[in-house]
Amino acid sequence: MDQIATELHLGSAWIAAKGRGPTLAFMLMGYLLQRIEKIKVPGAYLRSLLKMVNQRQDGWNLLLQ
Repeated sequence: MDQIATELHLGSAWIAAKGRGPTLAFMLMGYLLQRIEKIKVPGAYLRSLLKMVNQRQDGWNLLLQ
């Protein structure tokens, strides 16, 4: 996943995602990759996902819907 993050130029957003644990980082990467064709700035998109997850107790659950 680190190689994919490097290729997508996720930078500090990926470091922050990994800091939340491998399970959530994997989910976030999968969510991002499913929508990659529509995303213009993957790092900003990942930061917005992290913000959503951090603001809600069940934020990670939203990724599964």
